[in-house]
Amino acid sequence: METNVHLFEDCKRTSAVWQAMHQWHKYQCIILQFKKEIMAAICGAIIYHTWRARNWRRFRDICVHMEEAVTQIKKEISEITPT
Repeated sequence: METNVHLFEDCKRTSAVWQAMHQWHKYQCIILQFKKEIMAAICGAIIYHTWRARNWRRFRDICVHMEEAVTQIKKEISEITPT
């Protein structure tokens, strides 16, 4: 059953994405001073890509590896952050 608890706490695949983004975020904080808007974008991207991967697996029988999702999230966030 898909619930908020499952999505944010129990799902091993989603937990791997959250962990990877946490590690990347810690590195990025050294380089940039994050704003609330960027943090919201990171959270939104994680939720979107998790939802997308789940739907592709369920309805298209396509397995999206979490590493691919993490790479895409990093790319999208990097595009909106100042250099």
